[in-house]
Amino acid sequence: MLWLGAGFSRDAGGPLGGELLDDRFTEQSEAKPEAIAALKSLTSRNSQGLPSTVEDVFSRVWREANLQSEIIVGQTRMDARALLGQIRLHLSSVSRHVRPSPLSKLFGSYTALLEGIWQRNRRVTIITTNFDLLLERVLTKAGVPFDYGSGRSIVLRTPAVQAMPLAEDAKLHILKLHGSANWGICGSCRARFVYDREYLPSSKRRACESCPGKLEVDIVPPIKSKGAELRTLAPIWRLARQHLLEGDQLLVIGYSLPEADEDARELMAAAAPASIATKSTVISGSDVSVKARFAQTLPQATWTGLHLGEYILSGR
Repeated sequence: MLWLGAGFSRDAGGPLGGELLDDRFTEQSEAKPEAIAALKSLTSRNSQGLPSTVEDVFSRVWREANLQSEIIVGQTRMDARALLGQIRLHLSSVSRHVRPSPLSKLFGSYTALLEGIWQRNRRVTIITTNFDLLLERVLTKAGVPFDYGSGRSIVLRTPAVQAMPLAEDAKLHILKLHGSANWGICGSCRARFVYDREYLPSSKRRACESCPGKLEVDIVPPIKSKGAELRTLAPIWRLARQHLLEGDQLLVIGYSLPEADEDARELMAAAAPASIATKSTVISGSDVSVKARFAQTLPQATWTGLHLGEYILSGR
């Protein structure tokens, strides 16, 4: 089994959680400039006059959106649900740039890593908190069949995506705990649709085919205490827990067990008493605070102290 975090995609251009509103990523965004400006303003100071984290701001917007309330930014009142939609659009559009050339050495490194794991096991589950499509692109190029685990809730929109939600021969399962940039979900009936590329709502693609409702990008932003917010993804979380308990080895790449991601930390902790814990390896850099969090959550895991690139070069 693999567990992939933001560090897996970083060399390919993906942001870490705290970088989502950095200029180099907001310049790639399809979100409205006024929405990006509002989010940056909210991170600059909180009610106590101190800087807020990206997770703090996204959590506040999510909470107010569920209350159908407004967010006050400076002297302006903004509809929280509309701002949440812009956050999702921002995350999806930033994901479009996480796509190294298939001819590049970097893409080759990703391919060699995943192909090697696939050839040794032939039945693999990948749990990820990422919502970009780097993983899918690498597997597609390598000709490895995969699905999204909870196939019945996914409608395949185009064969180009290569995902086979109901295929019996797809032995590699991608379980995306926070949704995916290529998923659209209906705000009314909650039907989920899969696309062959990042889903960017437009006048031609916003209508749900199951009801008169509208589609939204199916991404849960990095927020605190997701809990109820993950209800529509509950089947994927249940599968992830089941596979962790039944698995025999776990390779964690680029995941730092961030304090804001309480649900994912609890999910990983559930594997600690299982046999998989004794054959777990962590490739998440050398940050001592990350090491301490893994020591507490998955104490039997082997800590390499390496980043992904270093691990590949080490030939382990």
